[in-house]
Amino acid sequence: MMTLEQIIADIKSDRVKKVIFDADAGNEIDDQYAIAYALSCENIKVLSMSGAHFKNEVLVPNRYEGMMESWREIIRVEKLLGIDDVPVYKGCTDALKVAVDGSIPEVIPEDCEAVDNIIKTADEADELIYIMVTGTATNIASAIAKAPRIKDNICVIWLGGNCLDDGCANEYNYGQDPAAGKYLFTCGVPLVWLPAISPDKTKGTQCLVEDRVFLEKGFPRLDPASNYFRIDLPMEHDPEYYPTDTNYTGVGKWWHIYWDVAAPAILHTPENAEFQIVDVPRIKGDDNYAFGEGNTKAIYVEKYNAAPILKNMIDGINSLIK
Repeated sequence: MMTLEQIIADIKSDRVKKVIFDADAGNEIDDQYAIAYALSCENIKVLSMSGAHFKNEVLVPNRYEGMMESWREIIRVEKLLGIDDVPVYKGCTDALKVAVDGSIPEVIPEDCEAVDNIIKTADEADELIYIMVTGTATNIASAIAKAPRIKDNICVIWLGGNCLDDGCANEYNYGQDPAAGKYLFTCGVPLVWLPAISPDKTKGTQCLVEDRVFLEKGFPRLDPASNYFRIDLPMEHDPEYYPTDTNYTGVGKWWHIYWDVAAPAILHTPENAEFQIVDVPRIKGDDNYAFGEGNTKAIYVEKYNAAPILKNMIDGINSLIK
């Protein structure tokens, strides 16, 4: 198993990184940009992708349908970009259950195509494989619980939880499967942790945001793929994250979030992110962070140079659009 210091050096190196991309693309409006961006990066080789489950009563009636929507949406992105050599696997269809043997809780892994693919890819690897997770951690947590040996061959990049100064894990990706998130923090797998929200609005993946003009200028053509990235994916207005006293927004203005783009960005343009090695908090029953004896370590990224990351994303996606 590589040390965290060695993984940071690998991230910053020119080596082409092999990646499995795991996304809840049927639920979000930013996974699609992250997926397309990853596919465009010359120093990222996307080996496969998988759909993650989610439950959102507005969009789907249950987690199975959520996973299927994610799977279909990933395939849609590939087809729009003319990608036909990256397989897409179906993921788990429920959150993890926990078994308690004495005082030690253990997750009960789910079986699915995505879990089997992660294990097979890791077992056959002769170099570090990055598992890029921009949704719930169910698929990767199940794979590790089912085959702990793969921890020696992988590094997980997870966009989940909130920044340390927020003090709480409870954001959307973690909340879809708290058991998987807690397991990822404690199982000992090398982890690059990309938290979402901080009271300081300039930190966390929440700083990756732009307005409608950015999209209109970024995807000016009228082909189906450009229309998809410019028009089809909805804008989001959220003054809670982007108040009037920042450079991000004014009340009543519509913005598009690109939080998930942080995952491929740290591999492709690591110079635009700040890497730290920190103690990973334990997550208490109230989802608040706790520190003390037994905390593990992770690579932690909360600061980004957003403007060049987003420009690089636009340029990369456009390079794939025929």
